[in-house]
Amino acid sequence: MAQTHTSGIHPGSIRQLVYCLPTDNRCAQRANAAHYNSFEALLIYACAVFSAIAFEAVDSTTVVLAWVFIVSRLAYLVCYWLDYATTRSEVWIIGMVAAFSIAVRAVL
Repeated sequence: MAQTHTSGIHPGSIRQLVYCLPTDNRCAQRANAAHYNSFEALLIYACAVFSAIAFEAVDSTTVVLAWVFIVSRLAYLVCYWLDYATTRSEVWIIGMVAAFSIAVRAVL
């Protein structure tokens, strides 16, 4: 039996993903919002990567930054689903810094 709290999900537990069933409307709304936010982040990332390719500025640091962005986006989705607002914001900043760093390195 799932424990109930104000969010309908037991906070601080990895089992939250199990409790976030498709029938839970709040979880579905959070997943949908995270899904749409990913498209917005993809645009920034794609522009940065295409800039690096166009200016022939792809090196090992660029590749590492690209992976940092991808991992941060996956962590962002998990934080969004589990409603960890502060951590989600921190992870978002890490991803955006990585994407903009790729673009800046390409131009310089």
